[in-house]
Amino acid sequence: MFKVEGAAALYFQFDLKEGQSLADIKPENKVLRMILTYPEILDDSL
Repeated sequence: MFKVEGAAALYFQFDLKEGQSLADIKPENKVLRMILTYPEILDDSL
């Protein structure tokens, strides 16, 4: 998850296999989904 301007956050979901963690992400992994949240549904406490 990356915090962006105005308390919004950008979240990436990668094609990791079961049991893998974020530390296992490599350049060859593909992004399956990107989610952008807006301040109205997320506070600035990230």
